[in-house]
Amino acid sequence: MKRLAILCMLLALLTACAAPEVRSTPAEPPAPEPDVPVPELEIQPGPEDIDPETGDRVLSTREANVSGGRVLRLDAVGQALTEPGSSVRYGIREVRVYEDGALLQTLAADAQSPTVEAALAVRDMNFDGADDIDLYGQITRNADPHYYYLWDPEAGAYAYAFTLRGAEPDPDAGEIVCTYRQDSGTDCTDRLRYGEGGALETVGRVTRDWKNGTEDFPLVDYYEFPDGEAVLVREEFTDYNDEGLTVREVREPVNGELTPVRLEILEGENEEFHVVRTEEITPEPLPENADEPEPVPEA
Repeated sequence: MKRLAILCMLLALLTACAAPEVRSTPAEPPAPEPDVPVPELEIQPGPEDIDPETGDRVLSTREANVSGGRVLRLDAVGQALTEPGSSVRYGIREVRVYEDGALLQTLAADAQSPTVEAALAVRDMNFDGADDIDLYGQITRNADPHYYYLWDPEAGAYAYAFTLRGAEPDPDAGEIVCTYRQDSGTDCTDRLRYGEGGALETVGRVTRDWKNGTEDFPLVDYYEFPDGEAVLVREEFTDYNDEGLTVREVREPVNGELTPVRLEILEGENEEFHVVRTEEITPEPLPENADEPEPVPEA
């Protein structure tokens, strides 16, 4: 019995020695991925004409031909302006005048424009053949005012001349025609000319008054300015008569009073009318003693 136990123990030892050695081999870590360089953020440069201190830039550039065959470059300088609840507009701080790349003149300005394209224009406003500066002035609810700088050939520079609304030069008539709204119901068209001293003077005005006109036609008044003061020289009142004709009554001052002098029958539509018949009205003459005082009855 004791011998059997010893044999069993020897067999167990031989079996253990013959078994292969088993080891736990840890998995190799994954090879590191190659480094991918992260590009640095590139700061995009702004336009070259941006002023780093003020933020101004060239909004609009125009070419001007002036006396002596000189060609100038005009730059309107400013920046976009925004306010909560409002549309973008552009503030104009100055106009720079260059000749052959050299700064000739700087015109300080306090102006605004609805677009960069409208900020600056050139026009011959005094009919001397030289381009003048038309700078958009301010944004309003009326015809927007523009600032005008005329070329001075003697000084060889531009100088501020005047501010106008709705201005269009008429070189054939030698006049500047300005159309604007006088108030909520009245439109005006002025004719301006240069006087002997070179100052711009109003020589005529037409007003179209819808408040005192009819449903389809305004009351139209014509003024002249013989001594710088407005003088009413004609009035036109247009309406329809019983026959459905469009009739314009023309009134002129007679003996100091505005009096009907002519009826004009019109044809047309969409504010495009022409006269097809005219009827003259002879004013009644004043009584011979109209200027004599009435006699005072005796007591």
